[in-house]
Amino acid sequence: MTANGTLTPDDTSPGGTGSGGASSSAVRSGPRPPVVRRGTLVTAVVGAIVLGFLVITALATRPTGRQALDVASPESDGTRALAQILRARGVAVTAADAVPAVSVSRPGTLVVVRPGRLTHDALTDLLGRVWRGSDVVLVAPGDAVLDAIDVGVVTADPQPDSGESGPRCALPEAAVAGRVTIGTGRAFTPADGADLGDMRPTLCYGDPPDAAELA
Repeated sequence: MTANGTLTPDDTSPGGTGSGGASSSAVRSGPRPPVVRRGTLVTAVVGAIVLGFLVITALATRPTGRQALDVASPESDGTRALAQILRARGVAVTAADAVPAVSVSRPGTLVVVRPGRLTHDALTDLLGRVWRGSDVVLVAPGDAVLDAIDVGVVTADPQPDSGESGPRCALPEAAVAGRVTIGTGRAFTPADGADLGDMRPTLCYGDPPDAAELA
């Protein structure tokens, strides 16, 4: 066997210098099978360690602290997918930590994720936006918020989650949405003795008028 790993006939071959006239034979160069198996095992272990390190690093460095309905969150309670769909249809979606100034020329839709954090003046200003043509969506408002805006709706005990339900109202947006699963969130019911003039609350989903999921 030569140093470069080629196969050479040994001295007992007919063409060799040895005596004996035995048949030719070859000696395999390179690592023996046990060595190859050990090398394969070491490579697999190192690969598993590297893969585990990459997974742990990805989990440890992924963004945390994203809140529900965050337009930048890809989680199941985020709204990044919704924002991307709206933008693909030409709707401008902007996230803000404060209530933006209203545009009289271009009324839009304002979604307030945590209306309980707004002051009384800021809540009553939301009604002015509605009168000027904008839509204002309050996510899970409590009694204090509903008292401030005074739209004739109070909170009610939610009903057990019954899966999908139809809108059960004539609100165009609800009719377009169709059957949805809202879950056991906050429910709403009409306030007793509310004098709203020409304004009337519309209740959808769940069990209107006792425990509507949308008002």
